[in-house]
Amino acid sequence: MSLLYSLFVSLTLIILRLASPFSTKIRKWLEGRKNWRAKLKASNIANQKHIVWFHCASLGEFEQAKPVMMAVRKEMPEYAILLTFFSPSGYEARKNTEWADFVTYLPADTRKNARDFVKIANPTLAIFVKSEIWPHYMTALAQAKTVSILFSARFYEGQPVFKINFFKKSLKKFSRIFVQDKASQNLLQRHNIENLIAGDTRFDQVLQLKSSYKNYPKVEEFVSNTPTLVVGSCWPQDIEVLKKFVNDQNSRVKIILAPHDISDKMIKSIVDDLSVSYIKYSKINSDPHFARKKVLIIDNIGMLAHIYQYAQVAYVGGAFKQGLHNILEPAVYGIPIIFGPNTKGFPEALEILIEGCAFSVKNETELNHLLSDLFDEKKKNTTLGKKNLHYVESKAGATEKIMQYILKIEAENFKNT
Repeated sequence: MSLLYSLFVSLTLIILRLASPFSTKIRKWLEGRKNWRAKLKASNIANQKHIVWFHCASLGEFEQAKPVMMAVRKEMPEYAILLTFFSPSGYEARKNTEWADFVTYLPADTRKNARDFVKIANPTLAIFVKSEIWPHYMTALAQAKTVSILFSARFYEGQPVFKINFFKKSLKKFSRIFVQDKASQNLLQRHNIENLIAGDTRFDQVLQLKSSYKNYPKVEEFVSNTPTLVVGSCWPQDIEVLKKFVNDQNSRVKIILAPHDISDKMIKSIVDDLSVSYIKYSKINSDPHFARKKVLIIDNIGMLAHIYQYAQVAYVGGAFKQGLHNILEPAVYGIPIIFGPNTKGFPEALEILIEGCAFSVKNETELNHLLSDLFDEKKKNTTLGKKNLHYVESKAGATEKIMQYILKIEAENFKNT
């Protein structure tokens, strides 16, 4: 199976090279990995004695890793932090993060790449987030006797990792796995894989974001104490069910739209659906009358998590097709949340639906009725919002549990050096 996997990786690389002239994202994926050995050797991390290596698939996993990275920086200041990404979107967004000493792409998971990467980086500790299981890297880390951790992991019956013994062996090579829930723990135990329940670090992350308060004066001026709906990480399918409410000329509700895709094509498709006045955030300084507009379009990455503070109600996109985006970011601000019908694989959505502080809608009619009710009942909104905040606070603490293990490893490492 190892040979077949290696062949699959090699064929995938060939296909990506052939497809690269037609895809900017693939070109970035390939170009970012060119000469990685020389870049890693020349980096400011190459000669560090103690290194913690964090690997994240993309931006979402980085946000999950961030509370632990911050804790490592605080509790273990003598350690350098190496951060790798799989996707260009994650790398491009956080390549200059203050929480890592060197940020790069993870080289493709070939035997030689994995051996060379582990040898050059020589991490004391390797930390993977959520579902990042790379067989050759796990083998290289095990051969180097490097402690490896997987955290904020969730598992379910039928996953390929349990069907194919080669991948299950890779999973067993982690020194410790921290899972989000009891179901994941029980499943791993049935496969004789040691693990602990820690929870999901995203709850810690959104609480940290809220406490690091960041305001946007222009957005405050746009909202100007007017009832506001923030639409986060929306896709065309979300705009389709929202456009009647957004375009209601008689409504006093202001709308802040933050599309998941901020390409010119996506922004144009949103604008084409608007029959009310709008302003893009990138143009807000050049329009002295921007506060009179009905819709504000956030055409950048990075603001959304803080923008929810201005909402009385939040709509989170993705659940009509792509998959639901982060509902914890608005939940921490104590506001009701609405999303589409596809919540499979998002346990936090089911949990807050049961609590009655979030709503899943199937179509435009349901959404319009719900929004009208929510904006008419301010007292009800406050009660629902408090439930959301309480939910987030009750789930916090995963970072502390993970750090207890990391600090134990650190103490043992220094004892043996």
